[in-house]
Amino acid sequence: MTPPRWLSFLMFISITGSLWVLVNYYVGTKVARVAGRGKRGSRLITWGLVGLAFTYPFGALFDRLLWPDGGPGVVLTVLGAYLIGVVSLAFTTFRLGDLGGLLYKSWTWSRVRKLPHPPAFRKHIFAPLGRRVCAVLIGVVVVATGAALWGGLSDPGVRRVEVVAPTGTALQGPVKVALFSDVHIGRLIGRDELESIVDIVNGLQPDLVVIPGDLFEDATPASV
Repeated sequence: MTPPRWLSFLMFISITGSLWVLVNYYVGTKVARVAGRGKRGSRLITWGLVGLAFTYPFGALFDRLLWPDGGPGVVLTVLGAYLIGVVSLAFTTFRLGDLGGLLYKSWTWSRVRKLPHPPAFRKHIFAPLGRRVCAVLIGVVVVATGAALWGGLSDPGVRRVEVVAPTGTALQGPVKVALFSDVHIGRLIGRDELESIVDIVNGLQPDLVVIPGDLFEDATPASV
């Protein structure tokens, strides 16, 4: 028996929301470790980041129901979109750091256990990353985020690919195809960015323009 749509949607939101909370909590603990503000400050930083995890969905909700013509919903949506990218990048970076630390501590255990008072194996292997290591990883996230923003705000580049058509096709000669996708016109990408893309495509003088998908962000007035 197929569950009703509302139940499937509720299950999806519950599962993805819970996982996203855990991701933000994990990243928050790493940031709080670097900040070093004591237990109260660490909890404030950690749960503050968890609260910011739902900035995007709340912004989208406000944008559709309360302020469809702009307002706080726009600010929350834009802020939430950037937070999703930064937190996802931070989560991946910290997980790789944890994995690297686990491998390194496993390798050094043979030396540590020979000390007069060696720590317990589990405490040594599963000890959290140090404050300096977390600070370095946060620096990596900041640099990577800056590079991503620079690339996103720059004019799109053109990559030329030559494809040889199979023999026996109906083509009478070379065909120049311009393909671009994932523009996501809406709150973050507007008319200026679209006109820049159009100018680049027109400058290529293609025989055919293909847009596979994701031209608009959604069906809100800001997109259409």
